[in-house]
Amino acid sequence: MAKIIAPVVTIFNEEEKPDYAGNKKVIDFLIEGGLDGILVLGSAGEFPDLNEQERLDFFRFYAEYVNGRVELLAGTGCIRYADTLALSNAVYELGYTPMVISPYYFEMDQEKLFVYYDRLAKDVKGALYLYNFPPRTGHSIAPETIRRLIDANPNIIGLKDSVSTPGHTNMVCRTVEGKPFTVYSGFDDQFLSNIANNGGGGCIGALSIIVPEIWSSLVKAANERDFARTFALYHLIQKLMPIYDMDTNCSLILKKLLVHRGLEISDRAVCPFNQMNAAIYQSAADLLDSAPMHPPPPCWLNTSPCVDGETDSRLAPRSANTITVKGQGRTEIFCPALFAVFFLASFPANSQYSHCAAGRGVVQLGHCETPWFVVN
Repeated sequence: MAKIIAPVVTIFNEEEKPDYAGNKKVIDFLIEGGLDGILVLGSAGEFPDLNEQERLDFFRFYAEYVNGRVELLAGTGCIRYADTLALSNAVYELGYTPMVISPYYFEMDQEKLFVYYDRLAKDVKGALYLYNFPPRTGHSIAPETIRRLIDANPNIIGLKDSVSTPGHTNMVCRTVEGKPFTVYSGFDDQFLSNIANNGGGGCIGALSIIVPEIWSSLVKAANERDFARTFALYHLIQKLMPIYDMDTNCSLILKKLLVHRGLEISDRAVCPFNQMNAAIYQSAADLLDSAPMHPPPPCWLNTSPCVDGETDSRLAPRSANTITVKGQGRTEIFCPALFAVFFLASFPANSQYSHCAAGRGVVQLGHCETPWFVVN
């Protein structure tokens, strides 16, 4: 089953220390939005600006407030190996699984990456996720290296793969196929490519921070194999992807968009990232406003039985397999692939049709005699 996990932002006060009240509001927003889990103090969480004790205190706060409501992952990578090990072992007791970014600043070849993670996997007290983020570390963990690591260390159970194109993730899934190893894509627009692979677990994507409703609906549709709805919701995620590139560090813009969505939190980011051109923010807010936050049900009907102009609006529940047209008249069918009423037709009285599923330029009603209707 696919999952969506939010690499959550950290809310800071004016002293650039965690604002616990503000972070509680974000936690509730994400959980109420239906997400499967939260990655605490990942890249979007601005972890380098907290020392090890501050990170541990924040992990403890988060675990206590979440209180088992969703799965928790902890970003525990540090510059020093000893700090990474200590922090990783500490979070097990709080209910986290650590996710460790590969060492950054120094150049690493594949053998050094193997040695680092092999030692860490043998020193930690539990399961471990790898975190591959080449734009931040300057290197990428090769699929063959990952296979060596999991062959030698069964407690390495997964990977977050933050790569610009899905080819690397696809190769990892093929290389580790058959192993108990879950691969998450680190960018939202790679979700469908990810889950098409054996071993693809879904996404740890930052857009889920600002549109958890869309993301949780997308994952639900994908897991239910409701392909029309999956493609419709995925289209919305694709539409929002430019937000990533509107600033060099996306944390500030994500916080500002949370405020735009109504959360009463500080939007402060750490120095030097606590400034943004007003036009950039407005572009991001306009883009966010263009996405419906509450996706409609799979099929919506507005029927005008018998007499034009006398309309009767009703919803077709997802659990209903058929729709009965009670009278001769026009029936408008709302299909989520376009988020618009786009089909107008007349149906015989007392006929039944399966709920609609959209393709490119067509809507299919599961009526064996006339299954396809062309969209004008």
